[in-house]
Amino acid sequence: MKQVVKFLLLTFLLIQGSVLIPNEPLDPTPYILPEKDSLRILLDSLFKSPGIIANEKTLKTAGFKILRAQKYSGIRLVQHPKLKGYLLKIYLESETRRRNGLTGEQWLIQRCIGASAIRKIIAQNKMRYFTVPDKWLYRVLLQNGTSSTFVLVVTDMKLVQSKETKKAWKTKATKEVLDELFIILSQGYGSTGLRINIPYTKNGTFALIDTEFQKRTFTLSRVNSHLSPKMREYWNSLINSSNQDRLTVFDSTIEFRGIEPLYR
Repeated sequence: MKQVVKFLLLTFLLIQGSVLIPNEPLDPTPYILPEKDSLRILLDSLFKSPGIIANEKTLKTAGFKILRAQKYSGIRLVQHPKLKGYLLKIYLESETRRRNGLTGEQWLIQRCIGASAIRKIIAQNKMRYFTVPDKWLYRVLLQNGTSSTFVLVVTDMKLVQSKETKKAWKTKATKEVLDELFIILSQGYGSTGLRINIPYTKNGTFALIDTEFQKRTFTLSRVNSHLSPKMREYWNSLINSSNQDRLTVFDSTIEFRGIEPLYR
């Protein structure tokens, strides 16, 4: 079983590698928290000492709780009792791996870019059933006291458990929901791995938490496995009417049983 998982992860990384290296430098400026923002002031108090993200021990000593660590990327999902309504995505200073030639900092910038693009799609189409986390960059000092890097601040979307999300896609995915999903996927954002990457929230919406990738082309028929028989028929009608379903090498979604969403 472990060998199968390793093979799938390797396939995942190889698929990503063909499309995710940006052609131009990524500009973090639009996504940096303003200096006078109340959230920025709170973060300044939590990260007033250098080296807090040096390793897991220094994080915990500073009062942070690690909710999840993603093995293949090395990113940590972190919370702090003073950060009500927000979570952090962090690459530890001890994490030196690169994915597809990109640093952890570059991946965080891409997450902000993706979230911004999805937010525009939702607003332009006046969508009611989908949301996307707000994502900001905050710069923290490393152990040497002079170098720095970004951590990612995201709104806590109040996700339900994976089993509840699976049920929601079977029972709450109406024609109106699928119309909106079709628009998002057709524009190259989101994911066909609905249970993991578009989970249901306690607020009654589906959250697009997978925002780190550039625009992709999806095999839209993959959505069918998440839907009820009746909604599969409707989804297929959308695909057939648009003639958009096609073989893709860009859809890097892989689902593993027992994995919970990671607030991407």
